[in-house]
Amino acid sequence: MNILIEGMSRQLGGMEAFIMSVYRGLERENYRMDFIAYDDEIVFEDELKAGGI
Repeated sequence: MNILIEGMSRQLGGMEAFIMSVYRGLERENYRMDFIAYDDEIVFEDELKAGGI
C-alpha cells in the first residue's frame, strides 16, 4: 500500500511528530510512504532519507 503525506515542514510540531510515529511503526514490506514538501528541507529529513524515502 502506498501512502502520500502532505504537510511536513521544517519546524517540529504536532503533525510532524504524529506522522513520524506512524512512519516508524509501519511494516516496510507492506507499506510505502511518500512525502510532499513545500520547503527545501523538512524536519526528520535525514531519518526519512536513511529509511529509503
